[in-house]
Parts: sequence; C-alpha cells; structure tokens
Amino acid sequence: MAQLHKKNYIRPIPAAFCASLFIFMACSNLDAASINLAWNANSESDLAGYRIYYGTSSGNYTSSQETGRVTRYTLSNLTEGRTYYITMSAFDASRNESRRTVEIRGVASSQEPTEPTGQTIYEDGEDGLTTGWAVYDNLPAGAGIDNVYDSDRRSDVIELTGSGTLNGYQLRKADGSEWHNETQRVIEWSMNYTETFTIYIDLETTAGHRYLAYTPSNVSQLGMGEYIFFGLGSDAMDGQWHTYVRDLQADLNTAQPGVNILEVNGFLIRGSGMVDDIKLHN
Repeated sequence: MAQLHKKNYIRPIPAAFCASLFIFMACSNLDAASINLAWNANSESDLAGYRIYYGTSSGNYTSSQETGRVTRYTLSNLTEGRTYYITMSAFDASRNESRRTVEIRGVASSQEPTEPTGQTIYEDGEDGLTTGWAVYDNLPAGAGIDNVYDSDRRSDVIELTGSGTLNGYQLRKADGSEWHNETQRVIEWSMNYTETFTIYIDLETTAGHRYLAYTPSNVSQLGMGEYIFFGLGSDAMDGQWHTYVRDLQADLNTAQPGVNILEVNGFLIRGSGMVDDIKLHN
C-alpha cells in the first residue's frame, strides 16, 4: 500500500486540500487494467469534489478524472503492468482548485477483480443492447439510441444521436420502470461528449421531486427548487472519455441542507454523445 503523509498547504484559494491518498488494490477487467484509490475526506465546508491526475511518467499527468464528494475511485482502462504516477486536488463549487497532493505511484494489474458488493449496474453496454433506454423528447424527430463499439474505450457503449440538447434520453430499468433505489446514493458514469449536455438524476426526496443536473460548466448554480445545477467543468466536452462519481446526498445538501433522498429513480440526458457504465453504489 502506498500512502501520502498529511501535509498542510498554504491556501491560495477557498478549496484547501489536506489528505492522505492510498492505493489500496490493483485490479482489472478483461479489456484493461485498473488501479483503485482511496483517500481521507477533506473537511472544508465548501468542498465540491476531487480531481485525480495521472500519467506514466513522474510529474507528467496526461489524464485526469473528476469525482464528487467521495473517498474512493477506480482509474480504469489502464495498461497492464504499467506504472502510473498519481496526484490529486480538491475543488469547490466555484471550481477553485487546491494545490495537489504529493505524488504516489501504482502498477495496474491484469488480475480479474471480484465483483464489487453494494453496487447496481444499470448500463454497461456489453450486452450489445439498448434495453432500458428511451427517447423522452423526440422533437425534433430523428433522435436515436444505439449500442456501438468504441475503439478508445475498447468496449461497447451507448451512443445518443439527435439535435443536441433539443432531444432527451432516459435510462430506466429493463422493463421501462423507475429505478426505485432506496439505499444507494453514489452515482458513477462515463461519458465522451464534444458538445454541451445536461444530465438529470431523478430523485424523490423528503421535500418532493428533485433533479440533480450536471452540465459542462465551470460554475455550479445550485438552486432551491426542483432543479439543482452543478458544473462538471468545460473539459467534460473535450472529446475524451471521463468518469464522474457524485455523492447525490452530499450534492443535494450543498444546495438544500436538511433535505434527504428517498429514492433514486433514473438517469436522463440531453445532448448527443456517448455514455457507458452507469451505476449506483454505496
């Protein structure tokens, strides 16, 4: 296990970061290796999430992934046996970013992982189907949902095509019903977009119906009504695959303290692009 020792940073911006980062396991799937990370939670009240930087040479981080307010993350689609150098930062709702942690390194393994417990996979594309998907806004007409092979990801993914954000798509259960997930509050998904989009996570809460909305904005507008907006950053539509992990309860309480989630009921998105590996976990 590799560990970063705690280090106090001088804060040039509101999103300070003082944490220990761990590589607690290396694993893979049949297509590519991965490295699992864990870290101590940041205690800042304005924390919005973390950004993980990694690459195959020390100090040269050619890739990055953004998470929500979680303390574990898996770097996937890595090269078996390759050493990766990893660091991370924290950011607040205004996208102010802290200094990065001390660099650690880990080796991606080719061993088949044990299926994680406590997760529900709603879409992984590997069945070659589009079961559970539907176009909920088909004006203008012509919106489509296809299962295609993506050479960059080396797997089957869902491709959504249409007239940008004028068309909307939703993922429910295989029978078209709502998820009605009463126990899992962390959502994870991967996406590759070159245009603007809005993702809506359908929630039933103690204050009524809510949508947590995620856009490629550098600002989180939040909101006190049914719609609550968070920015994922403009690099979310840079034509590269990104994986996002969001703690839905934490995001909801950032905008509306004291409101609790009763059910997570679906994943909706406006905009044309590709998505994959949509899941809820603890």
